Amino acid sequence: MKSICSWLVCAVALVGLTVLTACSHDDDPGQGEEETGLVIDCDPGTDDAVTLMLANQLGARPDWVVTTVGNAPWDMCVYNSLVLRKAIGMDCELARGAKTPLDGRVVTSKGFHGPDGLAGVADEMGKMYGVTRAMVDDVPDYKKVAEYILGRKEVTYIALGPLGTLAHILEDYPEAASHIKQVLMMGGGLKVFNRDGDKEFNFAADGLAVKRVFESGLKLVLFPLDVTIPNCLLTAEVIAGFDYSKFPWVKNMLEQNAASHIRMQEANGAVMHDTLPVLYYLYPTMFETNLCRLAARQDGHIEEADGGREVMVGTALPQGFVVKKLGEALGK
Repeated sequence: MKSICSWLVCAVALVGLTVLTACSHDDDPGQGEEETGLVIDCDPGTDDAVTLMLANQLGARPDWVVTTVGNAPWDMCVYNSLVLRKAIGMDCELARGAKTPLDGRVVTSKGFHGPDGLAGVADEMGKMYGVTRAMVDDVPDYKKVAEYILGRKEVTYIALGPLGTLAHILEDYPEAASHIKQVLMMGGGLKVFNRDGDKEFNFAADGLAVKRVFESGLKLVLFPLDVTIPNCLLTAEVIAGFDYSKFPWVKNMLEQNAASHIRMQEANGAVMHDTLPVLYYLYPTMFETNLCRLAARQDGHIEEADGGREVMVGTALPQGFVVKKLGEALGK
């Protein structure tokens, strides 16, 4: 009889301990968080469009794509993201990011990416995939992205356009910074520029946002024009050699991008700048990087400075790597 009673006491105690343990887990705000996540912030944009295809096809599939004003007007960037999600077959959520730069200036790429950002074929693609302009109103704002980040332990944030949305998230949800593992950015130039003589388009488009992100304390990995232009150039011969049977619209994007670069005498072909942060996310060991101290001015200019903050800067990658990976993505 005593042994039976002893057994019952132990059983009750074990159940009680289990209940207490479960309750303590429910009270822990860290419980229930997913481990990792991926956000891609872009302003589609021919190079953004091709990069989203590359990311999805090679396995860097974002949970959220948030669009920021830049290569096209804000509502057009949102519409383009709806079209591209269908065209690429991306299984992700979409959000509307910053409508204007932090200082309120009007940003324009002056038709570099065509009249609609997607080489003039956005509406044609929209009709093909059943996307209408009215759908833009149903896309939630960046607050949903902030909530997503707060629900993950570690998020990689890939920024392919101006940094206004990220700056807003950090300002409105300061606790989000502790959930962002790293920010991989295409932007800026150290010795190579394409805006106003000493700046790059993404950073010049929202210099105040750049300054705030640089001062945030987040781990930053930067791919400036100095590394993108020599490594992301696609000549006419390269463009002609790709297989576009699965994604025929990619050819439009590359040809538009190439024509604009040649017209503006910036490069002899298309330059897929935005591919590098995604490729680094997938294949970090293929890149050479240097830890630099960089200071950011409010107008978007960046430069090395003793008092600047530490930023990991991409400096080199194997010759032909971008072309190879684009070919693989188009063929998948």
